[in-house]
Amino acid sequence: MTGTRDLPLGCYGKLPFWRCFLERGVGHDSIRKLKRWIDDGRRKPHLGADAADDEIVFRETRACRFLLNDRGARTLVAGVLRPSQDSESRPFPFALFVRFSSRRFRRHYALLPCALEEAWRALDDALGTLASAATKGEFDEILDAFTAPSPSDPRIARARFRAWAGGGSPNMAAILAEDDGSGAPAALASFVDAARRAGDGPAPAARLPLGPDVGSHAFEISAWIDHLSGRICRWPRKWRPSILWPYASGGRAPDVVLVGGYPGREHYSQVICECDNAALFEIDLAWGRTREAPLPVTAGPSDTGRRSERR
Repeated sequence: MTGTRDLPLGCYGKLPFWRCFLERGVGHDSIRKLKRWIDDGRRKPHLGADAADDEIVFRETRACRFLLNDRGARTLVAGVLRPSQDSESRPFPFALFVRFSSRRFRRHYALLPCALEEAWRALDDALGTLASAATKGEFDEILDAFTAPSPSDPRIARARFRAWAGGGSPNMAAILAEDDGSGAPAALASFVDAARRAGDGPAPAARLPLGPDVGSHAFEISAWIDHLSGRICRWPRKWRPSILWPYASGGRAPDVVLVGGYPGREHYSQVICECDNAALFEIDLAWGRTREAPLPVTAGPSDTGRRSERR
């Protein structure tokens, strides 16, 4: 049993062919929260009502994959978001997403980045095609034609992760070594302490490095979650962070942001709009490092699924 099935796609945002918002599948509480996160995250705080429209919002500069996990929620939301604009050139992002039950991954949360890899790829494919739509009718037809696979079975994900980890990939030894000279071990220890103390309070966030091989990034994110979970919780499965995974572009080093809970508006503006907020992250190992960051590998998690095709 693979546990895969097709998931319908939902959307929220704007595209160049249409002046109004494009929405589908936005009635569920988890999606309403996603919409609020986007709307609030791009709005600049502390500006009065008399400010001009182009002064009150941050502009998105990075496309981003995401997995949003509200503490205690039974539904998870995975998706992709890209900068966009409407037919009148007013900037607003476009997000494409799926939602699914968290039940199968409550004990295997670290495997989810691997298990979602094919779903994220299907969403990328669909978004790229939707961006070429010239009319609302064409948009609806394209959106109807696409689905995404549900996360692959945890057993499959684990097997694929172990195959990746055993294939001679770099491991965590360098980044965790006390004589590394980068301060990474101390920073990781500080983050672990903050996450343990957080409880129901503000969720600490960590920006972490990914390696140069794009095909390994989902595995690396799983490895980071697995490693940090084992240090944060006596029962590791309890730490289930949200994931913000920006696309590497413009010469930026690839990175991922893990938030120990639902991300706040400040995480949106910092990660997707690249606003200057250096104090936001409890640890920030991905930026400011002058050498190639080593990759995390443990004995724990894996990859996934199958690709959804346009029908």
